[in-house]
Formats: sequence, structure tokens, C-alpha cells
Amino acid sequence: MYYIYEIIGVKVGCTEDMVRRQKQQLSLGVMILLESHMDIEEASRRERELQAERGYRVDTGSYSHSVTNSRTVCQTPEAKAKRIANYDYSNPETIAKRVANTDFKARTLNTDYKAIVAKKDYKRIHSHRQRGIVVISPEGIRTQYSGMNEAVRQLTQSIGIKFDLGGISGCCSPKYPTLLTHKGYTFEYA
Repeated sequence: MYYIYEIIGVKVGCTEDMVRRQKQQLSLGVMILLESHMDIEEASRRERELQAERGYRVDTGSYSHSVTNSRTVCQTPEAKAKRIANYDYSNPETIAKRVANTDFKARTLNTDYKAIVAKKDYKRIHSHRQRGIVVISPEGIRTQYSGMNEAVRQLTQSIGIKFDLGGISGCCSPKYPTLLTHKGYTFEYA
């Protein structure tokens, strides 16, 4: 049996399992049953007619076509063999491989991140915000901070002016040679 339903104000659809569909789309709104048909082609045709009549978006493909294609793809012998091969739990190597690929805690616990950082270029790994920043006040007083976040936090607390990372980054970047100051202060990389 094929059921045509409407979620009021959202859509008109077709399904074989009305209970499952209600559970899936419960959050979308109130669902009402419009019609039921024994023939999938008749249900597909009526679904599209009702979509047009009630002012909803009309599906480009028919319900019968999508159901037939999904069943065909899943039921081919090649698809079955591939699905069985992917879920072959009798092979210990397959089990170990699947667990290693899905067990995030195990992967992160066994990773030595300090060794990874030591192998790579420090500046390439860390963003520009981790570089030291020198702040030059309007009076000419130079103060050095460990990074842009630290400079923003310290300057906002001590001066009371809200600095932002984009302004500081723009002052330090060679891409913007015309942007020399931010809120009256000059910034440069240490």
C-alpha cells in the first residue's frame, strides 16, 4: 500500500510506511493522510498532481522511479557482494581495520602530537596570531606580546579601547601597506 500525505505548509509526499515517515518528519509539522493506493504508478502520479494543486514544489522525478532505482542499485549481485565484503566480521584483519578507522579515542590516544610538531616547521603549523606582536602607542612606547590574542586582551583591559584581531592583522600584514595604525596604535610582528 502506498500512502500520500501532506505536512501542512511544508510538502506533499508519498511513502510505503506511514508510521516510519511520521517519526522521521515529526519535527516538520502536522502530517495528514490524503490518499492511499495499491499501485505505485498511480500513487506517484497522484502525488505530483496534489503537489501542484496544493501549491507545493512538484518533484522532478516520480516516487515510483526513485523507489525502483534505489531497490535496483541495492539488489544487484555486485552491490550485495560489496556490502557483504564491507561487513565481513569473520576476518580479524577486517575487524581491526574497521575499528581503527572508527574508534576516534583510540586514534587520538595513540598519536604523539609533540613529535608531529617537532618534525614540521613551527611557523607553518601555527597561525600568524601565534607570532609575537610589538605594539607602539601614540606616545612611542613599545610593548611586546606573545600573540595577537594576548595583545587584544591586554590592551582592552589596560586602555579600555576594544581592539580587534582583524585590525591588528591588517597593520602587520605586508598586503596592506596603507593600513598603518589601528585605533591610534601601530602594530608589527616581533
